[in-house]
Amino acid sequence: MDLFGFYDEYEKVNLVYPNLLYKAIRSFYSQQGIVFPWNQATMCKELFNQGCLYKTDKQERPQIRRYNPRTKQEETFIGVLQNEIYIACRYVENGIILTK
Repeated sequence: MDLFGFYDEYEKVNLVYPNLLYKAIRSFYSQQGIVFPWNQATMCKELFNQGCLYKTDKQERPQIRRYNPRTKQEETFIGVLQNEIYIACRYVENGIILTK
């Protein structure tokens, strides 16, 4: 399982790197002999327009800036709504790596 981003407990959203998600989707299609029909920008825009991404009232673009706990810097993500698209999240509890 590859790391695509982080889960934000406060906003209940998966913060996903758009370029990594796009590469994974394109690879999935390619393994089946199919060319994924969109580029990364179109994929993000379509997810945004279909209501699959987190957005504020004033937000006009799919990308959001959030603090990355690993790099300790603000980075660009798309906020995939957990109730719209399932993305498995790994976390550590009592020293054991679990997936939800």
